[in-house]
Amino acid sequence: MNQPVISATALRNLTECQRRVWLDYHGDAQLRSPLAADVRRRLARGILHEDVIQETMIGPVDVLPTLSWADALRTTRDLMAQGVPAIRGAVFEQTLDLPQPVVVRGQVDWLLRVSQPSDLGRWAYEPVEVKLYQDIAEADRLQLDLYLWLVAQTQGAETVGWFWLGQDANGAPRHQIEHVLRPEPLFAALQWLAGALDEQNPPDVFLTSHCDHCHWLAACTDQARQSHNFTLLPTLKRQTRQHLWEAGIRTFEEIAAMSPSELQRFYGIGKVNVHDIISLAQAFASDSPVWRADFPETLSQPGIMLDLETDLTNGSPWCFGWQVAGEPVQIVVVARYAESGGIKLPGDLGVTLVEDSDVGWEMLADAAQRVPGQIYHWTDFDRAALRKTAPRRIVDHLDDRMHDLHRTFKTTVTLPIQSTSIKVVGAHLGYNWPEGSNAFAAWDDYNRWLLDGDAYALARACAYQNADVEALDVVWRWLQTRT
Repeated sequence: MNQPVISATALRNLTECQRRVWLDYHGDAQLRSPLAADVRRRLARGILHEDVIQETMIGPVDVLPTLSWADALRTTRDLMAQGVPAIRGAVFEQTLDLPQPVVVRGQVDWLLRVSQPSDLGRWAYEPVEVKLYQDIAEADRLQLDLYLWLVAQTQGAETVGWFWLGQDANGAPRHQIEHVLRPEPLFAALQWLAGALDEQNPPDVFLTSHCDHCHWLAACTDQARQSHNFTLLPTLKRQTRQHLWEAGIRTFEEIAAMSPSELQRFYGIGKVNVHDIISLAQAFASDSPVWRADFPETLSQPGIMLDLETDLTNGSPWCFGWQVAGEPVQIVVVARYAESGGIKLPGDLGVTLVEDSDVGWEMLADAAQRVPGQIYHWTDFDRAALRKTAPRRIVDHLDDRMHDLHRTFKTTVTLPIQSTSIKVVGAHLGYNWPEGSNAFAAWDDYNRWLLDGDAYALARACAYQNADVEALDVVWRWLQTRT
């Protein structure tokens, strides 16, 4: 029978979520979700950061090639015995009795040779952990504790370890922090992990912000829905969730039934947000809208639905999308070096090209001049873009007519959803965006079109803009049911 394995990753995860650790050992692997795109990007940035730090601080090093774990262990020991100056990605493994035999293993960012006697000779190695961020947490300390212990077992001598944090203008770490092995917290954590391997049932679901980057999020969210677990409620701070949990509260219904004065006894809940939290709990408990007010009759007049996509470097609009009630969505794209005028894109999507954003604002103002009513947008983002980038006379003409439908939505109704972004609200009401589309992808597609004229890329970007405008209209029409 194979011995159970405790990894450095499990040790890190323990500081955030005991349930994740249990699921990593016992959960159904088919329920694991792929890593989110932002997590993959963060990991890629971390690798590039290590490359820069290596070039500045160390120079060429021995990097363990892609090998089996057993081969990597042998190669690590061989390189250490040779006394090479530095090793990147060294791996270690030891067996501990906790009380059953458990294999403990980890892979260190770097090992650096120092002049200190050990079983290897007149040298020893210090582990270095390289982090792009500058604030270390308990998870980082436990991880380096484990590496210090594993290295000491291998070389027969204890050394210190190092955190190299951040990066300065020269490519060197901003901070180099020495770390000494802390046996007590390390072995307490290892002892708990060893015990978790024998548990038949996982710890309760407790959702919080770090769950967004976990591959068990979908599985835990499903479990939370089934049990009406209150930690599924968005907007609650972690300390608030913890305080409610420690008081024995577990479900939406328990929070929904509490009076405002009862709820305000808990951390982070006051007069400003207590009614929002009660409404949210009621919506999740009933899985239906909780209407808090009638939709203002003054907003029942059709107007213009507006959405902007802006340059991620300077905030200037590169795409305008608007819809006059009963008419098709109008898409205007800024293309300084393209011939201005209307074009047809793949998918039969009509788009107007203009030389700069001022022309786009002029066209919007012309449309608004012939249509009464408000110019509806979602959050204050679009109004801020108007004030920042439009010509002054356009601002004077349009500013008073801009209406943040998102703000009115929040005071009118609460839905059982995780956020009030237009994507989440629209999807809840049955509107579907093109698969894989988002603001960052649209920006990338727009720039691809500018670079090489890829009409399909521009079509994808404009289809996303079109969807945002249509979704805004869907939400406005739905709110009309409460006029």
